[in-house]
Amino acid sequence: MLMENLGAHKVNGVRQAIEAMGACVVYLPAYSPDFKPIEL
Repeated sequence: MLMENLGAHKVNGVRQAIEAMGACVVYLPAYSPDFKPIEL
């Protein structure tokens, strides 16, 4: 499961519940305008 770095996604038990269903958790990297050419 791909998730943002939102605090609500890192609450105790969320990762364990997802992994208990057989999925893995991958967090998106922090936002950086350096990686978005349109932001320039």
